This record gives sequence, structure tokens and C-alpha cells, in this order.
Amino acid sequence: MSKFEYPTVSPTDIISILAESQIATVMEKDLKNPTPDFVSDIYTRLLIYLDLLHDGYEGQIEFSALEQLENPQYHVGSARTMNHYIKIKQVIALLQCPADFTLRDLLKPQGDRTQFFIGAILNFCLHKDTKMNELRPLGEELTLLDEQRRDLEDKITQLNAEITEYNGARERELPLVQEVDGKVKELRQKIADLNNHQMSLRASYRKLKERSSEMDGEISRAEFDLVQSVQENANLRSKIVQSPDKLQRALEEKKSVREETRNAERLAMQSFEAKTAVLEVYTKAFKKMSKHFNQMQAIHEQVNSAKSIEKDYKAVKAKLSDDGLIDKSLDAKLVELQMKAQQLNDLKKLLEKERDLKCEEATKEFNNTKSEVESRRHDLEARQRKVEAVLTEVDAITSKINVVNESGAAKIQKLVQKREEIADQFQQYKNSIQSVLAAVDFLLASGSSAGKGVLFVGLGIESVCIDVCSSLVKMCLFGVREEQMVSQTVDLLKNELPLEQQSVVLPEDVVTGLVLVDIINGFCSVGAGNLAPREPNRQITGMINESARLARLFCDKKLPVLAFLDSHQPNKPEEPYPPHCIAGTEETNLVPALQFIENEPNVTIQRKDCFDGFFGSIKDDGSNVFVDWVKNNHIKAILVVGICTDICVLDFVCSTISARNRGFLAPLEDVIVYSHGCATFDVPLHVARNTKGALAHPQLLMHHVGLYMAKGRGAIIANEVSLVAPKKP
Repeated sequence: MSKFEYPTVSPTDIISILAESQIATVMEKDLKNPTPDFVSDIYTRLLIYLDLLHDGYEGQIEFSALEQLENPQYHVGSARTMNHYIKIKQVIALLQCPADFTLRDLLKPQGDRTQFFIGAILNFCLHKDTKMNELRPLGEELTLLDEQRRDLEDKITQLNAEITEYNGARERELPLVQEVDGKVKELRQKIADLNNHQMSLRASYRKLKERSSEMDGEISRAEFDLVQSVQENANLRSKIVQSPDKLQRALEEKKSVREETRNAERLAMQSFEAKTAVLEVYTKAFKKMSKHFNQMQAIHEQVNSAKSIEKDYKAVKAKLSDDGLIDKSLDAKLVELQMKAQQLNDLKKLLEKERDLKCEEATKEFNNTKSEVESRRHDLEARQRKVEAVLTEVDAITSKINVVNESGAAKIQKLVQKREEIADQFQQYKNSIQSVLAAVDFLLASGSSAGKGVLFVGLGIESVCIDVCSSLVKMCLFGVREEQMVSQTVDLLKNELPLEQQSVVLPEDVVTGLVLVDIINGFCSVGAGNLAPREPNRQITGMINESARLARLFCDKKLPVLAFLDSHQPNKPEEPYPPHCIAGTEETNLVPALQFIENEPNVTIQRKDCFDGFFGSIKDDGSNVFVDWVKNNHIKAILVVGICTDICVLDFVCSTISARNRGFLAPLEDVIVYSHGCATFDVPLHVARNTKGALAHPQLLMHHVGLYMAKGRGAIIANEVSLVAPKKP
């Protein structure tokens, strides 16, 4: 057998997890005693936290569905509740919870089942948060990669736009560049021609300059010769007086010299005029050369601008080549990103397929659930019809009970008359026998109790009552004490109404359910309430110990246990008893020895506001918690223990046997009442005599009567119960 169990969460952990997750703020008492509103609110908050239900969800029904109803306004609450129930059940089913979530868990929740289901959902929430925290870095990384991909795509788009713009600009500037290249070639050719012309002009300029320097030398020599001639002329004039011949010769010489000088002057003037003409030619040539030089400077500037344009062209060309390399790298990155995008698209398609499969499965499950709900609705209708039949039968039984009560009242009247006759006989001895006067009073009260005991038994055997009353008279005459009289009366009744008990062995291969009836503080704990014992009671203590032993045994064996807890509203008293077991007080809680079953998964707790637990299990929708408990667990025998033997236990056993005989509790076969596991309250005669409106309720007597009545209805009375394992083949 596997030792792995479905994980559970304690109430303290549930409260802390709900508070830490900011889902809701709850108290431990809310989990132990949940209300329908509290359970609906907490399940709604959990569904919203799991993103399975939106904040504005109201559970509205569609118009097409409303058209199928005659009075849809009466089904608003039920439709919302059913939608909510279906949603919660789907979540519980998805969590593979071993326990089934029923509509009762939403309308009349129990503390242990509510804690179990809330703990299962919170456990899934913690698991989901852990997985999401593990996947969050991957999601963030994927988001970052997606953002980088988008940035790179934007950058690629921008670079493609720039490349397109550059290509367009290059195509637009290509004719201009070609024209500039042609002009540059022409200017280069022109510069070469101008350089050649400049070199020729420089050579001619040098020649002219050399010739000008030669002419300057000749002019300076001529001037020097002229100065010498003037000096010689002066010398000659000074010599004219001295010798006419010499003077004549000197004059002739001077004339020849003057002629030569004139010729030289004429030659010098001619050379000067020639040089002047040459100078004018040089000036004109210089002006032309200056003009050509300015043109050359302009051409040189154009050449420099052409060179700068060529440099810019080369830079643009280099940039275009770099852009081409960047384009190639970006193309490679684009291909890589496209591959990643393709992978992401494939992953997206896989996720979409998985989502479609899950949607199909959810749709199938929804259809199955819908058909199951429809079948259950038909079952509920059939069950409602059965309940109506049961109610009809109950009405018939009630009428029979009324008839029996009337006949019993007539019998009581007869017994009262007999009691009065006995009292008259005792009155004759009143003056002489004062010592037995108290015994006569007890006889009167005991005669009434015996009459009522005959009413409870309902067997119509008047001789038994007569024998008991005659025995009481004898005990009174002989001065027997009150306690001895009660004990002897019980012994007499047991002799007249013998109760056969047997030892019952319950095989484990047959499903047996344990039913605990009203083992709560208000009936069992000393001083806990109006109907609680005033002092420790051995019978009640033994009942608690035996019930706790059996409950522990059934829980260890994982056998089903059902506990009825008496609980009344303050404004709904239970006549003829005083107010007791008020809802919300400690009186309605299990005794400390049985409080451990509240956390056991195999235990069902049902609060009731009437004597009979069978009728106290009927819900507003007509279903019965006890009937469902028997059928769902396939119980073939139930073992009943609790308090009070002659009231709540007896009423429950009688109703259960009647329902079994009618076939409403299949496969139930045996109803076993464990005598040591049952008890009743004790109101002694002296207490009832001194309390106004109180009736005597001898504990041992009424305990025996209750067991005797259960035996008469068909129950098995056991004085020993044990469980045995099935025999191995």
C-alpha cells in the first residue's frame, strides 16, 4: 500500500498564506465553523487569484438558457450558485483531489472539508507561484531578446533607408561627378599648356633681361666716354691759345670725336628707343602674364576644389563600402533573427496547438460535466419524488403514531385510575403507618413512570405493569429505601422485558459506518449547559470512552464516520426542554475526547436542530446528507452510539430502519446499536419532586427502555463490538 498521501495544509498555514498573498483575511474560527457566504467569498477570491474568474464575474445565465425556464427570476440565485459550483468543481478536479467537491460543500460547508479543499487550492497556488518564479527569468530574457530584435529590425530599417538614400544621392550626383571629371581633365591639360607657355615666357624674359643689362652697360660706358670727351674738350679749349695748329688739329680731332659721339649718341638713342620698345613689349607681356597668372590661380583654385570633391567622393565611396560591409553583417544578423523568429513562430504554433487541445479537452470535460449535471438533475428530481413519497409515508406514520398516542393516553388513563385505587387502599393505612407515607408518594410517582414506560414500549401488555406496580406496593409496605426501590424496579422491568444482546464482529471487507449521535458538551460535559449533567456520571463517561475508542479505530481503518451535532437557533426552542445547545456556543462542540475527528478526511459532521438525525439531514434542495453518506460510501452496516438512548438515538434508529425497509438506503442491511456506547440523562425522583414542571427520568430504566424499543424495531443490540481483518485466500 502506498504511503504517499494528498498534501494537506493546516489552518494556521492557510490563514498565513491567504494573508501573505493578499487574497483574504480570515480567522481560525471561520475555517472551523464556515458559513455559505464565507465559503463562497473565499472560493471566489481564490478563483480570481488564479485568473480563472474575473473581478466583474456575476455568474449570469445566458438568455437562451433563460428562455427554457418558465419563471427565470426565481432561478437567478440558483444559476449563480450552480455556475460557481461548476467552476470550483472543475478546479478541484484539475487538481486531482481525492475528495469530490459537492454542492453541499458550498451551501452547508463543513470545517474539515472546507479546510481540505482550500488547502488543496492554496497548495496549487504555491506550486504555481514557484513555477512562475522559475520561468520568470526565461520570460524576461525572451522579452529582452524580443526588444533587441525589434531594435535591430528598426536599425536595419533605418540603415536600409540610409543606404537607399545614399544610392539615390549617388545616382543623382553621378552625372555631376562625370562632368566634374571632364572639367578636371580639361583643366589639367590647360594647366600643362599654360605651364609650357609660362616656361617659354620665362626663357624669353630672361633673354630680354640679359639684353637690357647689356644695353645698360653700353649706356653707362657711353656716358663715361661722354664725360671724358667733355673733359678733353675743356682741355683742348685751354690749349687753343697756345697753338692754333694744335688747336686746329685738336678741333678736328674734337669734331671727329664729336661726330663719333653723336653717332654713339644716335646709336644710344636708337638703342634706348629699342629698349623702350622692348620695355613696352615686356610691360604688355607682364600684363598679359599677370592676367594669365590670375587665370591660372582661378584654375588652380578650381583644381583644388576638384581635388577636395574627389577626396569627398573617395570618402563617400569608402563609406559606401563600409556601409556595404555593415549591410552584409546586418543581413547575416537579419537572417539569424529571422531564424529565431521562425523558431518563435513554430513555438507559438505548438503552444496554440497545445492550447487548442486543452480547449478541446476542457470542452469535452464541460460537456461531460454538463451531461453529468443533467443526469444528476434527473436523479434529484427522482430523489425529490422519493422524498415526497417518504414524506407521505411519514405523514401516514405520524397519523399512526397519533392513533397509538391516543390509545396510549387511554391506557394511561386506566393506569391512573388503577393508581388512584391503589392510593385509596394506601390511604386507609395512613393514620396507622406514618413511616411508609413517603413510600406511598414514591408509589404514586413510580406508578406514573411505569405507565409512561408502558407507553414508550407500546406493546400493550398490561400484566407487566400490574406486576411491577404490585411489587412496588410490596416494597413500600416493607420500607425499602428509594435508591434500592429504583434499582429493584429496573431489575423487575428487565425480567419482564428481557433484552437479548450479542457480540458483534465487523469484517473489514464489508463497509461499516460509525454514527455518533449528539456526543457534545451540552449533553455530556459537567455543568456545560441546561441539559448537561450536574456531576460526573459513570454511564455517560463510559459512553464517551467507548465512542472515542471506536472513532479512533474507524479513523485508523479509514472507514466512514458521521457525527450528528445538536444545534439550535436562539429564537427556535425545542419543546418541552429548556434552551440548550445554542448555535455558536461551546455546547454544540464535540467533547474533548472526540475533537480529533474534526480533522479526519473520512469524517462527515452534520448539525441538526431536531431530535431525529435522519430528518435533521434533509437539506433545502430535498437531498439527505445521511442518505448520500450511506450511498456514496456503499455502507452495508452502521454502528450507532451516542446520547440519549431513549430520545435522539431511538428516533434516528427507527427512522433509519423505516427508510431501509422502504429501499431508500440501499445497500444498507444492518443497523447495530452498541449498548455500552449509548447513554441517557438522569433525573432522580427527589429532584423531579422538588422541581416545578420536571418529570422523573431514571437513567438505567430509560436506557433499557430505549434499547428495548430499538430491538423491537429491528435493530441489532450489541454489548461487544470488534473489527477483524478479512481472511486471506
